Amino acid sequence: LDAHYRLKPPHLLQDRRKDYLARTMTSTLASAASSVIGTSMLRSFSASSQALALGSSLAARVSVRALRMAAGATRPLPPPSNWYLLQSTAIAANSIHEINWEELERRARAQREADAQRTAAVTKPPRPRSLNEHTMSQKLRQMEYAVRGEVLVRAEEIEAQLRAGDPLPFSEITYAHNGNPQAVGQSPITFFRQVLALCDLPPECGIDHPMAPHLFPSDAIKRAREMHAMMGAGGTGAYTHTQGILGFRQDVADFITARDGHGVSPDHLFLTNGASAAIQMLLTAVISTDDDAVLVPIPQYPIYSGMLSLLGAHQAGYELDESRDWAITPERLQSAVDDARALGKAPRACVIINPGNPTGQVFARSTLEDVIRFCVRERLVLMADEVYQENVYADDAHFVSARKVAIEMGHEASELELVSFHSTSKGFIGECGRRG
Repeated sequence: LDAHYRLKPPHLLQDRRKDYLARTMTSTLASAASSVIGTSMLRSFSASSQALALGSSLAARVSVRALRMAAGATRPLPPPSNWYLLQSTAIAANSIHEINWEELERRARAQREADAQRTAAVTKPPRPRSLNEHTMSQKLRQMEYAVRGEVLVRAEEIEAQLRAGDPLPFSEITYAHNGNPQAVGQSPITFFRQVLALCDLPPECGIDHPMAPHLFPSDAIKRAREMHAMMGAGGTGAYTHTQGILGFRQDVADFITARDGHGVSPDHLFLTNGASAAIQMLLTAVISTDDDAVLVPIPQYPIYSGMLSLLGAHQAGYELDESRDWAITPERLQSAVDDARALGKAPRACVIINPGNPTGQVFARSTLEDVIRFCVRERLVLMADEVYQENVYADDAHFVSARKVAIEMGHEASELELVSFHSTSKGFIGECGRRG
């Protein structure tokens, strides 16, 4: 229409072209008006005409006179509903004396800009994660745990090379970065595995199965039956008391009583997921501010320095005396406390590792007495790491617990605050991977 009729006066068109125009305009205007009704419900004739002008370049170029001529064409008019749309559009278009092309261009430009912004929003790089190296705990980033550090990472890389068939002057890696006996060839003790298997199995498949006496020795079945009774119907798959199953704690209490010659209540014992978990729990309870300090032996097992970094506390290291078989001296303990206080820190606890890790020394009773007196005087919680107490092989060395020494010191140690740690994953059992 625009190409053929734009330059010719509408009243000079022949009837055939008038008829074509009428039919074409009826269809076009009805479609445009239907779109207007669907989106704006024809809130006003003026709004309809504006939408028509913006939505169809053909309708925008049709003169008011052509609209009137189309309404008077000789061909039959559309159905009443379409006639209403045509008439409504014609009336609305009657108010358009000229089209504001600058306004149309402005709106088109605004639409292009909006489209460009939407496209940019889709293609722009993703936002950084809310949890990243800058927003995460900076104390955790600063934490170092040498047992899981660079040496282990390099060893794992070399092991991957071996698996890939790379030519190296050796055929295997032996991991000796921590106490993990079964990883370096120690076989598990049969009795413990038999009891564990019978405890994990439901009674009808284990201790009560008719074939059980043919598969397991009688002592393993007897011990597993006792443990089933302690655990109750839930077995090994159920939650337990916060401190651990009472029957198991009683077994531990009996062990400590036999070791020290002094009784202990199972209510004073906590069973944890390894000694490391217990150490973490206690340090979390002891440390309340970044100004707190904990005395730690140097050298030491790195869980202490790592946890202190994570908790934000100050590590007050005291040097062991290598010339005296890595002994602890009261002078070095006092120096560590004084240095910490000079920095504005408040010493809260003192760690000893007996037998030593990594130094291997076994403290004499006199050394433990000195440490206990020091902790009482300075009001420090004594944390006695004694997980290697079963690993004493020198003929002239004998382990004695800090608890036994403190009890036998009597009134002198009555105000001592002591927490000691032991672990079934060390010593002769060696089940490091079985916990809880």
